Amino acid sequence: MDYMVSVIVPTYNHEKYIRKALDSILMQEVPFLYEILIGDDASCDETQDILHEYQERYPDKIRLFLHKENIGATRNSYELLTNAKGRYLATLEGDDYWTDIHKLQIQVSFLEKHPEYIGCTHKFTIVDENDRPLKNQKLSWVKQKTVFVLQDFDGIIMPGQPSTFVRRNIFLNPKYDYSICYRAHPMIADRTLMLIFLLQGNFYFINRCMGCYRKVVNHKSNNITSKQYLNNKNAIYEDFKILCKLEDYVFNKFNIYICFNTKKNYFFAYSVLGVLLGKNDIYTMVKILHNCSPSYKAILSCPRNFAKVFIEHFKSKLFIERSH
Repeated sequence: MDYMVSVIVPTYNHEKYIRKALDSILMQEVPFLYEILIGDDASCDETQDILHEYQERYPDKIRLFLHKENIGATRNSYELLTNAKGRYLATLEGDDYWTDIHKLQIQVSFLEKHPEYIGCTHKFTIVDENDRPLKNQKLSWVKQKTVFVLQDFDGIIMPGQPSTFVRRNIFLNPKYDYSICYRAHPMIADRTLMLIFLLQGNFYFINRCMGCYRKVVNHKSNNITSKQYLNNKNAIYEDFKILCKLEDYVFNKFNIYICFNTKKNYFFAYSVLGVLLGKNDIYTMVKILHNCSPSYKAILSCPRNFAKVFIEHFKSKLFIERSH
């Protein structure tokens, strides 16, 4: 079939939310064919049973990629992307949902009329586990502006959260090797994918709220946003290594020199805080400093960055304690 859109749905232990996510896709009013590719990374709850139920009801739309053993979030997403047949790619995490029945039509129509853009995004609402909007509607890693370009990325910043994206399917006839999506990190793919797309075009922002991003911050959460840097001993260094791998990838594959020094220096300040709080060892801090180029700038910028990470850490700590 000639699909206009492939909707990518990665899931893991989303039994509480997956029905709402899938229903929000199936409610879309569009004049074209679309497919739904769902990849479940070995959920240990009832998610896969629910997915089988939906596939039986919509066999012409839903394709399942179910894993018996965990392969990692990035490998799971990459498998879906490389099997997508649509001209465009839409994404919906298994615990998020769309709220506008015209979302796909609006975004696809825009991209059909504006071939100069690689993708588009839109406004969204941040909700809790019970679909209640949070007071704080800001994400530190999201910067929504009319036109989002490569220079805005800075190693981690996104034009929206993933469930707002509709992008051209660069995986249909790939010009480059995109396996960096899972090779950079087994759990984090969003920023890697964003960099790959931005290297081939800009994103446009549609000023219309068409979806909800679920932010569940507690000790049982499966939402990656809930995993704070200092709860994982190696998280800071792992994030730092992703930046280094992305720099190497861009240079080797696209022959473009790009350096995420601002974010690297920020991670160095985070590692200093981690040492002071006993969450990280000095060796990790030294490794990060050694890979900041030049190192002295990381040291000089540390006081300013340290103030930022100190405030962020204790804000997130208060939020987690209140949600328990």
